[in-house]
Amino acid sequence: MSLTNPAGQKKNKLIDLVSLALVAAVLGLTPLIVGLTHTIPVKGPDQNPTVLLIFLIFLGAIVISSLYGLGLTLMGKTKAKESRELLTQQGLDTFNVISKLVAGLFLISGFVKLQDTIGFAYKLDDYWIFFSNKMSWFPAAMMKDFSVSIGAFVSILEVALGFALITGYRMKFTAWLLLLLLLFFTVLTGLAAFTGELQDCGCFGDALKLEPWQTFAKDLLLLIPGLLIFLHRNRIHGYYRAPMPAFLTFGTFIVGCVLSVWCWMHLEFLDFRGAYKVGQNICYNSTNAGEDGEIYAHDFTEFGSSCGMDGCKGPMLYIVMYDMEDFPIEHFNEAGALAAELATKAPGIKVAGGTSTGPSGRKKLDLKFPADFCWSDQDQKALRTMIRSSPGFIWLQDGVVQKKWHYNDMPTVEDLRALAGAAADIAPLPQVAPLDSPSATSPDTSIDSNGE
Repeated sequence: MSLTNPAGQKKNKLIDLVSLALVAAVLGLTPLIVGLTHTIPVKGPDQNPTVLLIFLIFLGAIVISSLYGLGLTLMGKTKAKESRELLTQQGLDTFNVISKLVAGLFLISGFVKLQDTIGFAYKLDDYWIFFSNKMSWFPAAMMKDFSVSIGAFVSILEVALGFALITGYRMKFTAWLLLLLLLFFTVLTGLAAFTGELQDCGCFGDALKLEPWQTFAKDLLLLIPGLLIFLHRNRIHGYYRAPMPAFLTFGTFIVGCVLSVWCWMHLEFLDFRGAYKVGQNICYNSTNAGEDGEIYAHDFTEFGSSCGMDGCKGPMLYIVMYDMEDFPIEHFNEAGALAAELATKAPGIKVAGGTSTGPSGRKKLDLKFPADFCWSDQDQKALRTMIRSSPGFIWLQDGVVQKKWHYNDMPTVEDLRALAGAAADIAPLPQVAPLDSPSATSPDTSIDSNGE
């Protein structure tokens, strides 16, 4: 690796390393801080002041460096006197830093969405519906079929663009792509802000949620470095010697594709969905509200309350099943077989299911679940937030989320028995009606249709 470009200009090594270290620190520490600060009781990422503070500091560094670069440009201190095609030493260092800072923001945004393309696809669905409401000819239904693919491509492109900016790979093309993406995002967030019909653009997935006007302001600020890099695109040379820029850019795109497909077929690496993530007490979150009066776990019935079981005590497997008509029936029948096997081989493990498919829809599907299996009708949005898999499997201990599985990684009875320990063999006592209830104090005096 070299800090000398083909034209012979040398960057300041200290500035280059410090800017790289800043980007690396933000990328490494942000997920860690999100995990450490999302403790009970919290509503979710949008209420996490630590993450918001990191984002504002990072965005502030981009704006300050961009304003400095704008000042140099206006004063004519970015063009080398000996050649209009070269930057001055000061200009080279400035745009090196600006590019790395902008790249860092793209890397964060892209990776968060890349590992949760299904979640990003839900946000895109909201845009398709919005466009179809404004333009009757817009094919929203068709676009929904491609939401996951589009979301994955955009996320991977953001990450690859980040590495292209860091290494200075083909800056003429990279500058065009950067500016077009920023303009595209600005238009989308502007629509959300001015219409008030789109509450979340999904720019940072569930890791950081901003109000529509905050997101629009962020994109307007990012246009400053985007325009500066575009204006100097003919004078910004590769920051490192070939073939490193091309290798990192295209290599990142390929790795991003692999990671995106892996997370789609399993589960995301980092779960940012506050009230439902591993370590959260859903029993607490489904009955307690924040300062705004909103329940932490939205539209969620307390585990087991509608099934005659106490889901807040002991081990429990909760099977999430949404959009049941749109998924292969084999996966749901495999979940039913697991539930039946647990009833005989691990009676101490409570099992229940949450679904947004009504009773009539379930009958049509001919699901292979035990006759006494307890179904809880849940809000589809809440189920999708809990886990990005249908069916999806959530393991709870005393109401606290301990583990999650995609249907491609469905746990076995042995896996669950190991998690439950001795409790797997201790069947819960049947629910007894209170002494003051009618069924406990009065004999059954009803008569059937024959008068008997």
